[in-house]
Amino acid sequence: MNRPMCRTVSDAVHVLDAIVGYDNNDPQATRSASKYIPHGGYSQFLKPNGLKGKRLGIVRDLFFQFSDKLVKHTSEQNLQTLRQNGAVLVDNLEIANLNTILDYILRGELTALLAEFKISLNDYLRELVASPVRSLAAVIAFNKKFSDVEKIKEFGQDLFLASEATNGIGDLEKKALRNLTKLTRNGFEKLMEQNKLDAIVTAGANVASVLAIGGFPGITVPAAYDRKGVPIGICFGGLKGFEPRLIEIAYAFEQATKTNEELNEVMDRWIRTMLKRLEDFSRNEFEKLMKEHELNVIITPSSRFFPILAIGGYPGITVPAGYGSDGMPFGIRIGGLKGTEPALSLSLLKQDMLSRKLQRFAGHLLLVVMFITKVNYSNSDRCLSRLQLWKFGKVDLACSSQ
Repeated sequence: MNRPMCRTVSDAVHVLDAIVGYDNNDPQATRSASKYIPHGGYSQFLKPNGLKGKRLGIVRDLFFQFSDKLVKHTSEQNLQTLRQNGAVLVDNLEIANLNTILDYILRGELTALLAEFKISLNDYLRELVASPVRSLAAVIAFNKKFSDVEKIKEFGQDLFLASEATNGIGDLEKKALRNLTKLTRNGFEKLMEQNKLDAIVTAGANVASVLAIGGFPGITVPAAYDRKGVPIGICFGGLKGFEPRLIEIAYAFEQATKTNEELNEVMDRWIRTMLKRLEDFSRNEFEKLMKEHELNVIITPSSRFFPILAIGGYPGITVPAGYGSDGMPFGIRIGGLKGTEPALSLSLLKQDMLSRKLQRFAGHLLLVVMFITKVNYSNSDRCLSRLQLWKFGKVDLACSSQ
């Protein structure tokens, strides 16, 4: 199942309620998981006293090792908060073969992942209604052809290549899957059952690997901040079907610490600052440019122009413009100031001409337009006569011939 990422536990739980359930497009994965969904949904487990009586296992090895003394001290305070709110802590537990579990090569997950990724991606791409890319092999070829744009030099595609070299689920992959099952059974499951735990507790989210190989649920809640203001999470993980318990634990911890309220205040201040910057940019750059040159609309072949429109709430629309030599469709984007929707609509009437004669668009529009060409950072001296919007490209003016 997917995992929502939200500002509060309550928000995450309500999103979870909306996305869980059986999926006809993925019956194998969702059929077994659906039996764990409680009648009435998950929001009923948002209880402020949810920590009372819960048995929580503390796994310190590899998960409670901090170089920052402040974070270490705060983490210990969080454990004390769990106790004060009724939880029973079973401390200093160890998960068998933890080093192997945390190494995705040693545990065999990479072997299984490479084979399953190719199978699943090919199935998905084949089902697309309209796409020139229909397989992992085609994705690899696309990345090679457009290596500069896809930044292959920086990021590579070694995993894609390794996955493409696989031939389905064979003996090697089955052995890897059996090893994952064995590690899960003798490690996390055994720890939970022997100690009769409702959840394990770790600092940070590194325990996600332990949970993932067995398909176990987990939830991370902000619990502390380092000296730079970066939040540190506390993670609660449990066995299959333990989502209700984890929600009770996480929600009660969140309510007891109020750490999330502090985080929200930080985020609110950051958002207000960013909105002010965006507002200033809209007023001092984009709106000023449009008014100075008496422009009706702006036309650009790049989708990177959309953020410029979005930050000011300006209207914009994409018009089909043709196909590249590789068969990939491309479009042009038309945008303007607030209230210029009629001008945008007029532009749409000319979209056939734009598709046929994109390079001569200025002579076909009953508008004064601006065209943003390919990025050219080297021509910094020319920026005196051309506005460079957030380095999205140099700007040339093109006037209507009518």
